[in-house]
Amino acid sequence: MPQWFKRFADIPGVTYQGTRTGRLPGQNAVPERHVFDMEGKREESLSWPLLTGNGKTSASPASQHSSSEASTVGLLRHLSEVLELPGTGSEYHFAIQGVADQLWKRRIEEPSVLVEVERLCWLDISLAESLPEAVSYEADGVVRQFGILSFSHLLRLYQNEGYLREALKVAEAAERLGQGSEEREEITERLRQIESEDAG
Repeated sequence: MPQWFKRFADIPGVTYQGTRTGRLPGQNAVPERHVFDMEGKREESLSWPLLTGNGKTSASPASQHSSSEASTVGLLRHLSEVLELPGTGSEYHFAIQGVADQLWKRRIEEPSVLVEVERLCWLDISLAESLPEAVSYEADGVVRQFGILSFSHLLRLYQNEGYLREALKVAEAAERLGQGSEEREEITERLRQIESEDAG
């Protein structure tokens, strides 16, 4: 059954206060739920009103909310609006991940964006831990996970800066979500070496 939320902050377990913006198109939208049979299996879907014009769409207001903003400030403002609109966990995940990834690519020209990259990556990880279905999909009867870029961004950030304990927390979260354990083992070994050197 598709699960949707009135706003990102309504997802249980996610720590996010939100930014109460002015009224946004689609802010009070409620989807229609459709039930149908596909190859003998009961399926459900949601349809939302189009934000521009008449009709219905499978895209929630969070997904329909578009912007041509390219500046860092504009990207962050647009994302804060998206997170105030009705949507599904996966739509919020891709919105957060998309902005975090764009900012990550600007880190050389704009080093100050790393603060926002860190914040958004942890927000995305919080979503993935609180609502695992936001980062998974079913294919051929098997539940699979999307790759979560937040893990690789934070691991690179923390390891490059020498914050190995923070990197270990990221690697442990990644392992809990089935995103690999190699990094955790490697970071743990590096920490052991540093601690043994300090003790010696």
